[in-house]
Amino acid sequence: MFCNNRLKTRGVAVVALGAVLTMAGSASAADVFSLGTTAQPTPIFDANASPSPQWDIPSVMTSGGTMTDFNFFPDYYIDPQGISSGHMVWSGNALDQDLSAGGDAEATFLGGGTFQLYGTVYTSPDFGTTFTPFSASNILLVEGTVGAFHVKEPNGGDNLIDKVGDVYLNPTAGALVDGTIATMPGLYSMNFTIQGARQDGGGPLQDFQTSVYAINTMELSLTYTGIPEPSTLALLAGAGLLGLRRRGARR
Repeated sequence: MFCNNRLKTRGVAVVALGAVLTMAGSASAADVFSLGTTAQPTPIFDANASPSPQWDIPSVMTSGGTMTDFNFFPDYYIDPQGISSGHMVWSGNALDQDLSAGGDAEATFLGGGTFQLYGTVYTSPDFGTTFTPFSASNILLVEGTVGAFHVKEPNGGDNLIDKVGDVYLNPTAGALVDGTIATMPGLYSMNFTIQGARQDGGGPLQDFQTSVYAINTMELSLTYTGIPEPSTLALLAGAGLLGLRRRGARR
C-alpha cells in the first residue's frame, strides 16, 4: 500500500488521495505478477519500414510460457513446450538514434509501439507434468503500448542485444488483462535478451543502419512494477491539485 500514515486528514482531498493510492497499490491473487514466454528466431528491426525505421518483430511463434500471480505460484501455463504454440507481435517503436560505434550496436527507440501475445492457457495439477486447457485456443492474452527504450550490444558481447534501463508495457486488452482469466493492474517491466543477432545479409551485428534479425530463441518476461496505470496516475494528479487548492483556500 502506498498510503503514507503521516498524512493528516485535513480536507476532502487528502481522504480522496488516500483512497486512490490504496486502490492503485493493492493487488490480489487474480492479478498477474509476472509472465514469460520463449520466441523462436525472428526479425527484430526493419530499417526499410515506412514512414521510418522501427523495431519490428512480426508474428513469431512462442511456447513454454508461465504466469504467476501475487501468491508467486505458476497458476497458469501458456502453450507448454511440445503441446501447443502461440505467437507474439511487437512493432511500431520508431528508431530515435543509432548510437552504434566501434562495431558495437546501440540505439534508442521512441515510445508508442504495440505488443501482442496470443496463445492458449493451461492449468496443471502437478505443476508442469500434465496439462488441461483452460482457455480457447490461441486467443489474445495481452495487448499493450510499449514505451521508449534503449538497447545496446555489450562490449565483447558480440551479436547480443541487451536492454539498457527499463522498458515499460502499459497493458490495455486481452484475457490476462481484462479479467477474463486475470488482470494486469498497472505498468509492467519488459525483460529480454536477444542472442545471435545478425545484420541483414547474415553479417555480424554492428549497427542499426540495416535490418537486424535473431537466429536464436528469445526469452521475454513481463513483471509488475507496482506503478499504477496512466489513468490512475491522472486521478492521483487530480487529487493532488485538489489538495493544493483547498490548502490555498484556507490562507
